[in-house]
Amino acid sequence: MWRSNATNVVIKNFKAFSNNKYGDGIDVFGGKNITINYIFYLTHDDCIAIYGARANAGKVWYGDIQNVSVTNSILMPDLARPVNMGTHGFPWAPGGGHTIENLNFSNLDIWLHNQAHRIQFISADGNLIQNVKFEDIRVDDHVGNSLFTMSVKSWDYAVGRGINNVHFKNVSYIGSGNALLEGYDSNRRIQNITLENVTKDGSAVTNANIFANSYVNNVNIIAPGDPVPEVAPQFPSPAPINLALNRTASASSSQSNNPISSGNDSSTSTRWSAVDGNANGTLNRYQANFIVSVLKIKWLAENICTQLRRMKQNGTQDLRILHGLGI
Repeated sequence: MWRSNATNVVIKNFKAFSNNKYGDGIDVFGGKNITINYIFYLTHDDCIAIYGARANAGKVWYGDIQNVSVTNSILMPDLARPVNMGTHGFPWAPGGGHTIENLNFSNLDIWLHNQAHRIQFISADGNLIQNVKFEDIRVDDHVGNSLFTMSVKSWDYAVGRGINNVHFKNVSYIGSGNALLEGYDSNRRIQNITLENVTKDGSAVTNANIFANSYVNNVNIIAPGDPVPEVAPQFPSPAPINLALNRTASASSSQSNNPISSGNDSSTSTRWSAVDGNANGTLNRYQANFIVSVLKIKWLAENICTQLRRMKQNGTQDLRILHGLGI
């Protein structure tokens, strides 16, 4: 069952079994105010999957995910995850991608058997995951996975923007696995993870049960009744990168006293391409293996038509800007 670009959806008292390959339970793409209550899922693939944007069979599912609630349910994946979130997105969307936020999971029984996996967070394809809560969750793991894994990495197109503010409260896990948290770098990291009254095989979870790399910060293990620390209000935006700085540039014409060599000097006041009645053009060769999500161009003359063309050649990315009065 796929819910895409949907708002104000309620799924209640629903039971489903699947044995087909990629037989998910409920997949949500680009939606708001989704309520899932009293379901029983025995699925071949993911029981609940929450994604960003995706193009499929001529259709495009696009947009942020906000306010998803999954309550009072039983999840039994066969080969995949009970809850999977964060992949499939468009990193070229405004702001560098979509946001998956305000997700609440409560009173769930999760049974992992056969070749099932764990609760999984993957921030990928420009997606940011934030403000997620799991409360009153019971996990019976017969496979030896873990309670959950979190990672920031690439999936279809690019690395995600990070994972922020995830709260596990009153969670019991029966199994042999530990939690794994892997941020990507200092700008795309995992932060503000709280485990409040979380147990493994009847004993309180400790730092020894959590494996985290250097791009994970502020992981808090809270005993019942202890205060929960406040989290950062928002995820910091990555610092912009000037991909054109000190790289090869060329143009069909140059403005007087502003040679083409000044076109990539990082100065916003530099003007090095002439604008006249001809269809002039500029070419900037920038670093490979980057996705440009935001491009700023400022013209000092009115009524200028512009075309952008991006080409890939010999391991580099070329950005050609054609401009003039009659393109």
